[in-house]
Amino acid sequence: MVAFLSMTAAWIAFIMTGIFTPRYCRVLASRYTFYAVPFVGSVYLKLAQSAISSYCEKIQAGETVCRPAPASLEENPWSDFMSIVPAALFLALLLQGLMQYLMSLFNPTKRNIAVSYTVVPCIGVHLFTMVYYTMEMAEPCVLLSHYGLETRPIHCFMWICSISAQTITLYGLEIEVLAERDPLQGSASAKRISELCIGLLSVQVMCWGGVITDVVHGWPVVQGAALLAAMCALYLTLPLAALRPLERCKQKYSKIDHLVVRFSALKSFVVFSWHLFPFVWFLGYLGLVNSMQVRLGLLICDVIAKFLPVSLYISSMTD
Repeated sequence: MVAFLSMTAAWIAFIMTGIFTPRYCRVLASRYTFYAVPFVGSVYLKLAQSAISSYCEKIQAGETVCRPAPASLEENPWSDFMSIVPAALFLALLLQGLMQYLMSLFNPTKRNIAVSYTVVPCIGVHLFTMVYYTMEMAEPCVLLSHYGLETRPIHCFMWICSISAQTITLYGLEIEVLAERDPLQGSASAKRISELCIGLLSVQVMCWGGVITDVVHGWPVVQGAALLAAMCALYLTLPLAALRPLERCKQKYSKIDHLVVRFSALKSFVVFSWHLFPFVWFLGYLGLVNSMQVRLGLLICDVIAKFLPVSLYISSMTD
């Protein structure tokens, strides 16, 4: 628990430093930072799993404001299937990304895919999602939400890793586009780094807000404040972390019609896929679907949001 909270606090302190004094966080524009994304995210996800497992012991003992899900909610013949299939799918996507990266090392016609800012964080997105669904096949901490459905907090921490990786991916995509079209107009400006850090902080607020909204019982003011913070963070993260970078890329390629269309389609797809998650959550919150249907819906959202966009990010730079 201490290691997980310490890593979270250190990361939040770093990105808050980048918001107010961006010059101290120019390391975010370093190629080595992009290479470190899969490793750092995997460590964070493992620490989150360990922390939640230890916290679940206190929950079972009735020492917290959270409650375990009743056994009747957890038992379902489709439960293992809904972990094994997405784990296998994202493992395949991970291997595909690794093979694309390794093959590009020996293929000079691939326009520097091997050193692209976008490739390694994209691999991280698939890695984090595969690791999460592998964790689900073990004995995950399944809690009871205050609206009566089961919830898995580790899912939110996986989203912290994968959304942050996509945010960094789009920042890297913008760096490459600007460097190619106008080498003097870099994307490592203080303003852009500050925007990136605000987006990364908003990811934290959005996902932590989701966890608190679901698992806290008996504190309606806290639940309402957490839900409001999560929704506000979504609509701050979306433009800063996704739409603005894609719009800048589109503007730089304004004379190349097929790339303008591609970046416009990417923007529309990101808006659509990011709204699927709160839509599914609200269906459960309003009692319109049961726990298994929410879980299936979030699984489908993960596949839609991560199966296509990361490949499009790469193809935007390698066609």
